[in-house]
Amino acid sequence: MIKINTCAFTGHRPSKLGGYDYSSQKNLKIKNKTKEIVEQLITNSNVKSFVFGGALGFDQIAFDAVYELKEKYTDIVMVMAVPFSTQDCKWPQKSREYWANQKEKADKVVLVDKLDDYKIKGYEEDVYYPAKMQKRNEYMADVSNFLVACYDGTNGGTGNCIKYWNKTKKEENLYVFNPNEL
Repeated sequence: MIKINTCAFTGHRPSKLGGYDYSSQKNLKIKNKTKEIVEQLITNSNVKSFVFGGALGFDQIAFDAVYELKEKYTDIVMVMAVPFSTQDCKWPQKSREYWANQKEKADKVVLVDKLDDYKIKGYEEDVYYPAKMQKRNEYMADVSNFLVACYDGTNGGTGNCIKYWNKTKKEENLYVFNPNEL
């Protein structure tokens, strides 16, 4: 199931980063650090495919970082792994529009709760359920051989994703940076 030369991303939501303004100084530092790591993965490890979770915060910052690099590296593929089709239903309108724009720019969109191996028994497809975010993270880790994490060490989905990665993958393919240290 692992796809060679694929990188996934995990990270915090806006409240633990530079807020909802992706052009804030802190978010721009996060994006630049992400671009630096991604460019190293492209040039040193021949990574060609990138998988994003589509959530607010780091997922969207990472998407923007890779999208900017796509001008230079035209053969890279961007995949948005959405936990369920209505992921954005409770978000503010501006965030929903940003998410829709990224979905349009993605080369492929995967609806994780429709995949047999990632369905949660007893729960409808396309409907919010917290465990679907973890299933999305597991899917991204399962199909990737590199993981970039924007992580400050606190509990939550990002930490859970890293724990899952460390149980199933090689730690040397994990790139973690703390957004508070940039």
